[in-house]
Amino acid sequence: MRFSAIPLVALGLGLTACGSQSDDTPAPTASATGAAAPAPAPLPTEIPIQFQGRWGLNANDCSGDPAAAKGLLTIDASTLRFYESTGTLDEVTSSTEGRLRGNYSFTGEGMEWQRDEILDLRNGGKVLVRREFGEGASPEAFDYTKCE
Repeated sequence: MRFSAIPLVALGLGLTACGSQSDDTPAPTASATGAAAPAPAPLPTEIPIQFQGRWGLNANDCSGDPAAAKGLLTIDASTLRFYESTGTLDEVTSSTEGRLRGNYSFTGEGMEWQRDEILDLRNGGKVLVRREFGEGASPEAFDYTKCE
């Protein structure tokens, strides 16, 4: 007696279809070790310490002379302070090692505005690259050097 492989394959496919899930619930994801993937770390609520300090666009900004320090950026746990404006952190939207993105409320020269800012540390934390997004934002990045 000879059996054809086609009916056996069809039977196998029919049994597989009967055993499949009928709901749209996704299967749980697991890591390579079989454990459930860890929950992402919570975002910080302040500007991390490695970003804090005095940063200059040029050497004069770090000289200590306020009249010459028009490119000085001073960062603390909640603010970005510039020569004529201050941005207060409203919310951190993403954070990784050496990078922080957040929404800030700015005031300066009698005006108020919002900005989405990215701060990137480079060169072992000696260089800070700042980029801004939103209406009226500069299309270019600003490169700061850590003041000693």
